Amino acid sequence: MLLRFVVNKGVYRWGVLIVLLGVVLFFLFSILDGKNTDRFYSSVRINNHTMEVEIADAPEARERGLGGHAPLSENEGMLFVFKNPEVQTFWMKRMIFPIDIVWMGIDADGKTFVAGIEKNVDPQIGAADSALALYQSPVPVRYVLEVRGGLTDLFGVRIGDPVLLYLAFGK
Repeated sequence: MLLRFVVNKGVYRWGVLIVLLGVVLFFLFSILDGKNTDRFYSSVRINNHTMEVEIADAPEARERGLGGHAPLSENEGMLFVFKNPEVQTFWMKRMIFPIDIVWMGIDADGKTFVAGIEKNVDPQIGAADSALALYQSPVPVRYVLEVRGGLTDLFGVRIGDPVLLYLAFGK
């Protein structure tokens, strides 16, 4: 009788442990169900200010952008990476905070520089997608940086400033 109780108690403990592990794994995988698994981080340096940036180099990540993202700190941003320099058009779909958009060109020597800036872009909360303003790069660009609104003024970012990219790509 005592042996059966000890064995049953041990089986019961293992059963509870397995169920708890299953619950933890379920929640872990539901959090990482593809929403963030394609996001990679690197850093960008402009005017002696370095920030960690989330890389959006896949079509899905670029489409999602910062839509629904928590507001950024002054040391965070999102860097959109395109295969070839082209005129890029952005909008504020699902945005909840203002941003600065930094269009980045590549010069003849292959160096990245600030080609244009859109400052304090309004998130247009509640606007229909068809009513959202469109923002277009002034020249073909391969990189677009989104940072918290007002940051380019805070750090004195100007057109022509060199940009250092420390990239680690995902896909």
